[in-house]
Amino acid sequence: MYLNVLYSWQFLCVSRSLMQMVSESVSNGHRVLIDSGAFSMNMEKSRGLTPRVSLENYTRAAIDHFHGKVWQYVTLDVPRDPVASDINYRKLLDAGLKPMPVYVVGQDLDTVPAMLEHAYDNWICVAGGVSANMSWIAHRYQQAAKVCDGKAKIHALGFCRWPAIFKLPIAAGDSSTWANGMRFGIMSVYNRKTGMKQVVASQVTMLPALVADRLAKCNVPHDLFLDKKTRFGTTGPGTMISIASHLQFMEHAEELGVHLFLAIGSPINHDLLMAVNESRRDDGTFNYPEAVENYKQRRATWAAAPRS
Repeated sequence: MYLNVLYSWQFLCVSRSLMQMVSESVSNGHRVLIDSGAFSMNMEKSRGLTPRVSLENYTRAAIDHFHGKVWQYVTLDVPRDPVASDINYRKLLDAGLKPMPVYVVGQDLDTVPAMLEHAYDNWICVAGGVSANMSWIAHRYQQAAKVCDGKAKIHALGFCRWPAIFKLPIAAGDSSTWANGMRFGIMSVYNRKTGMKQVVASQVTMLPALVADRLAKCNVPHDLFLDKKTRFGTTGPGTMISIASHLQFMEHAEELGVHLFLAIGSPINHDLLMAVNESRRDDGTFNYPEAVENYKQRRATWAAAPRS
């Protein structure tokens, strides 16, 4: 299955291995979107830190590695600052680049149609969807689509809520929640009719029917999942089942004309996602032992690879 994957310059700028993995994803036919890391840059500034991301290093990277190679790359906006965001966008355009423009929170709605002038294939990003109230963000997407007479293809930054992602006038969204299994001990199971169901590891003392069914289909011994020491972690069954569930969500979204991007923040994230994808079956399940072996082989290959 060809994937929609998002890599942030925030992580790429400090990881040569992850940069090489972007090239691998492009070579393997995956749809690759580069996020500028603008949110993280703003957070670091607010804490008095020197940001890893700058307009200068992002421009250089876009020229050398992204432009004409990946599917698209997002402009370096400044959250809640339309003026500074536009200045950065214009500088990127002046450098011969064509980043996806971002409609930031606080920007006048009537300025959005002009963003299509330089947008590749009418793609624009709409910010504000990470933790916003549902009615507010839905109205925001609807307004952006309406003011552009339906011509804009909207990427909803940080938004992947089911089933809203299929009902709102958006053409793409992105999520990092697929990694929640490893990070927070939460196993996700996707169903096309009911969406994503989550099982909190600390609350599991016996297997719900939904979980038992998924374990059986993915060749996971029940004892392995019930054991707190092996349930999660990097290659735990809960982690990998959550990844496979988000791949099912992505596949479903693609069938309905929406690109759902999974955000990759580290080489380990990349190899986990690819390992599970390589062991997927046509019904959306996967072979757990095979996925674990795929992951181990990937890590060993990268460890042995020369650093250019």
